[in-house]
Amino acid sequence: MQVIFATDDEPLSKLIRAITSCRWHHVGVVFDGFVIEARFIGVIRTPIDDFKARGEYQIVNHKLDDEDAALKFGMAQIGKGYDKAGLISFPFRARWQDNTRWYCSELVAAIAEAGGTPLVRSDLSGVSPRDLWVIPND
Repeated sequence: MQVIFATDDEPLSKLIRAITSCRWHHVGVVFDGFVIEARFIGVIRTPIDDFKARGEYQIVNHKLDDEDAALKFGMAQIGKGYDKAGLISFPFRARWQDNTRWYCSELVAAIAEAGGTPLVRSDLSGVSPRDLWVIPND
């Protein structure tokens, strides 16, 4: 699985980076020339060139037990809403996750878990781009 991390100079990006102590504010999963990502408009499938054009980015590879299951799960999330409550709760590490809505890093963690290879511990209350960035990769 290819995880793409991104950042730009927008005020919200700077705020997220400050709260999470990370150089990245956004993350998605690359499949077949597209990025599955959660944005304020919800979970979408974005052409990778459009994603890359937003600013600085880096792609990291993670080996999954079942890439097909990860892709199937990720594709099934397209059209679901954005998890605003989960994002707001993140700095407080509250457990407000709603599996019918996603913010970017919790979506990536869920896609990896669906692929049989969890990237983060299941007892975490919220997942940030930093939590995904510090994981050893292939």
